[in-house]
Amino acid sequence: MAEPKNWITPHLKAAGLSHLFPGIGQFYNKQPVKGTFFVVTALISIVGAVVFTAKGFAAMYGSVVSLADPSYNVDVNPIAAMAPGLLFMGTCILLFLWSIVDAWAVAKKRGRQETPVEVQKTVQQPVLPPPPPS
Repeated sequence: MAEPKNWITPHLKAAGLSHLFPGIGQFYNKQPVKGTFFVVTALISIVGAVVFTAKGFAAMYGSVVSLADPSYNVDVNPIAAMAPGLLFMGTCILLFLWSIVDAWAVAKKRGRQETPVEVQKTVQQPVLPPPPPS
C-alpha cells in the first residue's frame, strides 16, 4: 500500500500559522524580530478596534435613546466615535493579510525543504568495502 504524499509544504505551513495569528508564521520562518512586530501590532490593533468600536456603539445607543427621550442629551457624534474603531479594524485585516503573504513568500524564497516521508524510507545505508584478505 502506497504511503500518502506529504502535501503540506513549508510555505503552506508558514502561511497557515500566520492565518491563525499574525507573526506565528514569521517565527516558523525563524524571523523573531518580524514575528514580534506582527504580534505586537496585531494585539494593539485588535484592542483598539474593540475599545473604539465599543465607544462608537455606546454613542449610537445614546443617540437612539435621545430620540425616545429628548431630555437625554448626547453631545457625541456616533459616526465620529465609531471611525477610529473602523480604522483599527481595517488595520487589523491588512496586518493579517500582510503577515500571511509575507510568511508564504519568505518560506517559498528560502526553499526550506523538509525531508518527506518517502525520502526518509528510501535512503540507503552506505555500502562498506569487504575487509582485505589476510
